[in-house]
Amino acid sequence: LMLTCGKGMLNAGRMFKATSHTRRHILMYGLEGAGKTMLLYKLKLPHWPRAQLIDDLKKLEAKEGADGSIDRGYHYEEFDKGGSFGKYGLWDIPGSAEMVPMWPVFYRYIPISGVIFVVDGADYEDVPKMMTVRQHVEFLYNEPELALCGFLVLINVGHWQIR
Repeated sequence: LMLTCGKGMLNAGRMFKATSHTRRHILMYGLEGAGKTMLLYKLKLPHWPRAQLIDDLKKLEAKEGADGSIDRGYHYEEFDKGGSFGKYGLWDIPGSAEMVPMWPVFYRYIPISGVIFVVDGADYEDVPKMMTVRQHVEFLYNEPELALCGFLVLINVGHWQIR
């Protein structure tokens, strides 16, 4: 997976630079099962025991609605780290086939400071999946609404231990 990140490197500081009264918004994208939700809640609740977090997330994913559908919705958490980080909201956007076409809705109606694209490191030999990842990253990187955002491609190697 190769992507030139000149624009993202120049604007990476914008991702977290905020004043005390400003809330920045960061979108977290990635294919289904890359570990986005695990990362979100590990950041929000760092002392949550890993094994319990994994069990709780599996239960959350397994819950079915009255119509038999599984909740594949987004997750949102707010953080207030103070200092130069300030306040920010982190959006975990599903990477399912149904949700990928909806990705632009988030950055067209919410002012975004940064994009984190999570890649499951265990998939590094799966060429078709990596090509899909590349297409998604390049698509997001070239969206005009995200032109001033910092970009981070995060390879989740800790996710290997969960399987």
